[in-house]
Amino acid sequence: MNSVSCYSFKNTKRVKFKAEWKGTQIVFKSPVETTPFHWYEHGKKVYPSEKQFLTALRAVVKNKLNLNIPVNTLMRTMKKNIHSRNFDVFSQEEIDSMSTLVQDNEFLVLTFFSGNDIFPRLVGTCGSYYATEYVEPIQVKSSLLALTDNVKDWIWRLQISTQILELLKKLETDFQEPIHLCDIQMEHFGTYQQDESLRYLDLNQLYSRTIINKFFRNVSCQTDEDCDFFDCRSKCSLQTKTCAHGVTNNNFQVVCEKLFLGWRRSNTVIVPGLLLSQHTPSDLAEVVRQCANPENEVGKPRKSPDGNVIKRMYELIVEIEQTFVSRTSL
Repeated sequence: MNSVSCYSFKNTKRVKFKAEWKGTQIVFKSPVETTPFHWYEHGKKVYPSEKQFLTALRAVVKNKLNLNIPVNTLMRTMKKNIHSRNFDVFSQEEIDSMSTLVQDNEFLVLTFFSGNDIFPRLVGTCGSYYATEYVEPIQVKSSLLALTDNVKDWIWRLQISTQILELLKKLETDFQEPIHLCDIQMEHFGTYQQDESLRYLDLNQLYSRTIINKFFRNVSCQTDEDCDFFDCRSKCSLQTKTCAHGVTNNNFQVVCEKLFLGWRRSNTVIVPGLLLSQHTPSDLAEVVRQCANPENEVGKPRKSPDGNVIKRMYELIVEIEQTFVSRTSL
């Protein structure tokens, strides 16, 4: 390993640092708090049988990702990730390591949702630590100066916006059910250096629709505001006093509201988003507002935008980008 440096620290991870290995930058992470799969009887540590352990692993994957993984596939996948040479039996050390790792939402997503070019690649594990490829977070000028950006900056904003919409489309269609990002921030998107494709980096609050719907239906409420889980929102049922409707907004609505329009207070834009600029035509501004708040709700919007609105917005962004690129090439 050529070098090691601190990357960033968050409450969602106990350790997080960046290293360079054979010319490749990787990030090491470890879950915060987990429940061990072993227990104590008369002061002696007791481990589950292999059958009990695999049953527990399957339950965790089902509860977190809504995936039914066959036992043989589960064992093969986990053994591969921990680089075990013995594929016939789990050691106590492996049980401890895997019981920690599988309780981490990000590790599970990278393990079972790999191969789609949406998330960083899982490089491997070492005990309860796991390593992912490093993807550079997107940095955007967040100030009123963005309203007077130059043409080059505006083209870049348009290009990033189309990439974000394409990634969100994959989350809607490339899995057995739509995937919801419940904590969307600009820096949670990153550019993969090898091909400059866009990846989503923070997977701690990523859930399939079934899982987030199940979460909401167990939440008691008095008002709609009680039905907020980060950026995922539901509505309060007056009959049951629970968030019985499940998640009612989607990734497109959140991105339009938070990233494309920008940070708002009392319906006034304080920090402009990607698609607010002196170059923004009125038809694009209007369709972005329709995406961000389809029903002109007061307070936080809770309605998902219509698919035709998303399609129209994407087409407009691409058309405007091509127009400005053509101008700069003259």
